[in-house]
Amino acid sequence: MGDPLIYPTWYNPVSLGFKLPLPTHLPPVETQRAARLRFLADSTVFQPMPKEELEGLCYSLALTLTRAEYHEARFGQVVAHLEERRVGLQTAFTWDLQAKYAVFEAAAALGAARQLLDELAHLIARRHGVSSAKKLKNQWSANELFDADLSVETDLAIAEVNALRKHLKAYKTLNLYRNVLIHRGWRDLFGKYVPRGFQEKTERTDPSRDVLLVPDRKSIEGFKKQHEWTFKDGDRLEDVLVGSLDGVRAMVDDVCDVWGVPEPKPGTHPDLCNLMLPLPAPAPLSYSVRDAIVLPFFTSESAAKQFAAYPTRRHLRLARLPLVMSAPPERVMAFAFSAELLRRLVAIQKRHYVEIAIDAVTPPGEGLQYEAASRGLLTDLITGEPPMIRQDVVDAGALFCWSAV
Repeated sequence: MGDPLIYPTWYNPVSLGFKLPLPTHLPPVETQRAARLRFLADSTVFQPMPKEELEGLCYSLALTLTRAEYHEARFGQVVAHLEERRVGLQTAFTWDLQAKYAVFEAAAALGAARQLLDELAHLIARRHGVSSAKKLKNQWSANELFDADLSVETDLAIAEVNALRKHLKAYKTLNLYRNVLIHRGWRDLFGKYVPRGFQEKTERTDPSRDVLLVPDRKSIEGFKKQHEWTFKDGDRLEDVLVGSLDGVRAMVDDVCDVWGVPEPKPGTHPDLCNLMLPLPAPAPLSYSVRDAIVLPFFTSESAAKQFAAYPTRRHLRLARLPLVMSAPPERVMAFAFSAELLRRLVAIQKRHYVEIAIDAVTPPGEGLQYEAASRGLLTDLITGEPPMIRQDVVDAGALFCWSAV
């Protein structure tokens, strides 16, 4: 039987990343396109926008796109489930009470996609120096960017707006059906699940018979309510959703191209991990007798609780080091250097040694006592990866420390 421990797939000096399988009912939606939106925060194209503001806008954009694509994928899962039930019953169509969940997911996806365009419009405005709250709300909304007469609204005649308006048809479809679903409600969802391809005219034109049929566009314009809707065109919710989301994806790509921000290459975050583990950072102790900074570790919680060398443990927590596999294959326990330790390195201009102390004790009147498991220069130990202690060196099933984080 193989070792049950897992290998980190990504790391930095203070955390480990792992690529763990998703539950089968959750669709994978972390995409390179969303990562591209996050990476906008590192672009110089937005200078001199404050870094904190830019990060907030870009990270929100990425999350909103991910939310839209999550609900789009869940919509596909629900429809596949409905089809599986229909095929299992060997029938042309079903009266399936679960069909309404497809409409719920579509509404959520369209709502998030429409919100993304307002967020994107805001970011475009801020990049062009617009800071007035009134202008941001009234002149730089997504509706204004798509509907404005650019010969009059010359401030909007910019490359980003032109890139968006190439997808006007997708925007109008998205905006229309999103407005109906979010602001005017929908029709009764007790009806038939009718698969694509079942084209009998009575099924296509009777709104009570096909849950995935959408009302004709002309019949929902002008704030008309459910009793005024018609269903003569036979358009399906799948087509509205996919066409709208494909349009939004193309808008994101085109605007990012205008800004010169490339899509991250495969093999970069988020491809490398979907779970990040912050590492405990042992609180350091100075030990002048050995001219070293000591990092105390303990093979049991009780040994850690009996350790009395810290003046106070008010801001420390007892943490267990994660046990993982490293390459070449070794069982290791990882930790991080605390911010306090790194500050000491900068403040004291001399060669600084660090010692790993296992089960150090503090006998009354005798000071700190321990055997160093390892000793090294701090400058040599600080690398791009977290420090690790081999399990076979300490011969312990677990290690604990009083962590500063």
